Amino acid sequence: MTGVAIPLSGANAAAAFSVTCSPSGSYVFDASAALVLPGLHFTDTNLANNTGAGQGTVDVADAADLAVNSVTVTAPPNSSVGGVFDVTAEVEVENIGPQTPVDADVTTGLVLPPDCTVDPSSPDTNPTTDTGVSMDTQTTFIFPYTWTVTCTQPSNHDFTVNSGIALAAGQPNVLDPNAANDTGTGTGTSATATSADLKVASVVLTAPASANPNTAFSVSVDASLHNNGPFGPANTNATIELTVPTGCTATPAGAQTVANISLPVSTATAMPKQTFSVTCTTSGAKAFSAKVTSALNIVHVSDPTAGNATATSQTHTVNVGAAGLPPTGGDSGTLPGSGLALLLLLPVGAVIAGAGLLTLRRNRRSMRL
Repeated sequence: MTGVAIPLSGANAAAAFSVTCSPSGSYVFDASAALVLPGLHFTDTNLANNTGAGQGTVDVADAADLAVNSVTVTAPPNSSVGGVFDVTAEVEVENIGPQTPVDADVTTGLVLPPDCTVDPSSPDTNPTTDTGVSMDTQTTFIFPYTWTVTCTQPSNHDFTVNSGIALAAGQPNVLDPNAANDTGTGTGTSATATSADLKVASVVLTAPASANPNTAFSVSVDASLHNNGPFGPANTNATIELTVPTGCTATPAGAQTVANISLPVSTATAMPKQTFSVTCTTSGAKAFSAKVTSALNIVHVSDPTAGNATATSQTHTVNVGAAGLPPTGGDSGTLPGSGLALLLLLPVGAVIAGAGLLTLRRNRRSMRL
């Protein structure tokens, strides 16, 4: 470097060099500089400080682009609550190079749903690391893993496997130039199911013994529900069907449902009472009964014995209006202008002797026959 003007306060001079090193390693670079006054008529009074030197070290590394190409997870399509099943994974990794071979560590872990655990006897720990794997650039490497799993709740369980690759320790002169492809993930799903044997233990219908026509009365239905297990508590719906006789109407009409009743195992649970308002427009003996059905309201839980999940109450008779009169027979007549039917019952062979006087009182009026 020539022609550098140096003021009395001093100046810095810089020079740049393009260097290529091979193979990888630590390289020490030495640099020196000397000042020389050009031309005539200048004298340097101290030549001892006209030179200087420096040293620097550069670590030159080889590039090895490690990559996780894929993570494939397999879980059984169906599994059972409390049962054991295997979740497997295959992790494919590669050394894209150019440096080959290099040593790599592969770490893989299974992400579990909250109600699932890995059995201590599982073939692989969670997570697990394969260390110091020698990898060249001519081969893809597949690492298989198996975890034995147990889940306690019925659900679609998603199992996610995460895997990562990194250069093993002890290779200071090798670097991975692309960290973006050093990880991978995959997911497998298993539908974990179980059963709960629901039972309607009893159904009780309550209604009055008698009622007037065109006058509303209450009919209530109670039921005792049971869960024989094995799964519980189980979320259920109870459906109530009231048998309404001819000439009567019930409000609300049709089948009624009580949703989301939680049934623990082996404990009787009372269904919330259901009350219907009933009106009968015709007289007679009206027979009422109620049927209650309990059904599961939770996915992946089935009732193995559906026949005992339905029960019917005893029939209850409500005497409406004229239903309380004795059975009809013999002759009957209608009182003139009254709209009332008169029925006179006589023993066989009996006659009415003489004229009689029959007085009926209705709305403070008397009628003679």
